[in-house]
Amino acid sequence: MQPFWWDEKKKDRAYILILVFAAGLYFFLAANYLLHYQPEPLAGDALGYHNMAIQLLQKGVYGYRSTRSNAYVTPGYPLFLAVIYFLAGVSPEVVRWVQVLLGTGTVVLVGGIGRRVTDSRTVGAISALGAALYPSFIWAPSVLLTEVLFNFLFSLYLWIQLRVLSRQDSVAHIVAGALMGMAVLVRPHVAPLLVIPYFFLFLRMRSKRSMFLFLSAIVGFCAVMSPWWIRNLVVLHRWIFLAEGGGNPLLAGSFPWQVDFTYYIFPQGIDQGELAKARILWGFVHDFERYFLWYTVGHFVYTFGQIWMGVSVEQTYLQPLFKLHYLYILGGFIGWGIALFRNFSSQIYAVLFFAGVFLQLLFLPTYRYAYPWMIFFVVFTSLCALVVARRVIEPMQELVGLYRRKISGS
Repeated sequence: MQPFWWDEKKKDRAYILILVFAAGLYFFLAANYLLHYQPEPLAGDALGYHNMAIQLLQKGVYGYRSTRSNAYVTPGYPLFLAVIYFLAGVSPEVVRWVQVLLGTGTVVLVGGIGRRVTDSRTVGAISALGAALYPSFIWAPSVLLTEVLFNFLFSLYLWIQLRVLSRQDSVAHIVAGALMGMAVLVRPHVAPLLVIPYFFLFLRMRSKRSMFLFLSAIVGFCAVMSPWWIRNLVVLHRWIFLAEGGGNPLLAGSFPWQVDFTYYIFPQGIDQGELAKARILWGFVHDFERYFLWYTVGHFVYTFGQIWMGVSVEQTYLQPLFKLHYLYILGGFIGWGIALFRNFSSQIYAVLFFAGVFLQLLFLPTYRYAYPWMIFFVVFTSLCALVVARRVIEPMQELVGLYRRKISGS
């Protein structure tokens, strides 16, 4: 008779129970923060999005930090705020509670991704618990920024995309492309990642069918993005694929080690994207070592070297959890190396992570921009934990078995 842990149904029940527990734990921690601690004041980008949503409702003008229409940022998060303000009144507090619910959903999705990537319920369960305890995820719903909404949509895309790669149903791939489009409308920098799963699929199938499935995903992506493209053509009379504000963080990231950093005094009336490209090209041609170190080690340290949290959070119950950030970074890199040599899904996930971080390191290095990539670090750390545990437990089991055989033989 097999022991209970070999029963597949009981494994699934235990996995689901842990997901539910992780989601409940996250909701409790995030809700407790909103109930007992003062959220960060509306300032910077948060204030810009808040005012933008109000202006859109009152005047019908979509303009970021401007009374005139523009396409400086993609419309995902401003429309998210505008819908909530329309339904519930201008209440940042309601937005924060909605974001807590989105964060709860993200915890479950991270658990699903962990299971799908590694084909292991254990990794999925550990991933969900790891996400539930990560302090940035707990705190982020209290601020009116893109991170929580983006993480939910991007996690949903990853979960669906990894599932549909094994299916020939074009509709499923249209849905995956549409979800990527929704994530891009919130934060556009991940748009190139849509290509990577289908490149792997083509290498695996080596058939025209893989190209058809990729085109299906493109159809879904374009269907979601097309209202934004049409709006820009009609209102601004020019083609804008993503947003016009991308040149600003690209330029801001082109100052090695932030020497002579002029992020807040960049000259107006110039194409900041073109200036950024010119600076980067000049740097790699004339000062290669300095720029290479800056765009690798420097950008990584400035982005991932510290957890993204508000100043007031350091005095809360979340402070003891801060060290989890460094555990996830270290364990994540080890797990990433392991994932490169596992199954098809884990390899795709590992390459998506590498490509995504590479794209991120091109822009302004700031701890806030590490936030979306921590869902990868959590899953890779969970994989690392499982592999290490097996390396420890299996030899112990063998020793116990040898001991028992010796005792029974004697």
